[in-house]
Amino acid sequence: MDYDRHPLQVDALLFQRNSITTSRRRALLQRVKEILDHSGYSYLFYSCNSSSDIKSVCTMLRSRITNMYVQTFCHNLRIDSGKLRFYKTCKTRYTMEKYLELDNFDLRSTITKIRISAHPLEIEKGRYKNLPMCERICKYCMSNKVEDETHFMSSCPFYDHERNELFKEATIFHPNFSTFLDEKKTTLLLTSQNPHITEKVGSFVFHCLGKRSRTQ
Repeated sequence: MDYDRHPLQVDALLFQRNSITTSRRRALLQRVKEILDHSGYSYLFYSCNSSSDIKSVCTMLRSRITNMYVQTFCHNLRIDSGKLRFYKTCKTRYTMEKYLELDNFDLRSTITKIRISAHPLEIEKGRYKNLPMCERICKYCMSNKVEDETHFMSSCPFYDHERNELFKEATIFHPNFSTFLDEKKTTLLLTSQNPHITEKVGSFVFHCLGKRSRTQ
């Protein structure tokens, strides 16, 4: 339910709770009560006596529901070991990511695919084939390593040419970048708040996935 959609209608319903005649109004009022019950504010359903009370409750309720959702979101990230395996290493804050501000749709899309594991890398393909993780080996280099997001972003020799340019740019903003472990490099690139870096990351992922598909 969109809690901001009909504030005046909900307001009117609350004032008329003893004289509701239509089934639609009864259903909406019931939904309001369910939301208050779920949020731990059941008592407020019977204690709002003025328009200012309603507005105050709506503000408090909006904050409460948001906090409950964020807590659930963070909890699910911590306990998930499957599809969100990699995503939870990138999503450390409940906020809009900087890369989503990129004008180029293709760049935004490809970064998203890597972050949420909606990509053709062996780590994900092998999951659908029920292969043990250790057997999801990269087929584009001789490293005999699992082709996961970190391998793709930070170490696979197949993308060295494209990666050299990306790492060169990253070092400008992070002088010690070359000393970081591959996992940290990958996370740093995919969570960067720098618009220039996010654009370079999007371009890298877009071109490397294209190169990979053309070589199959």
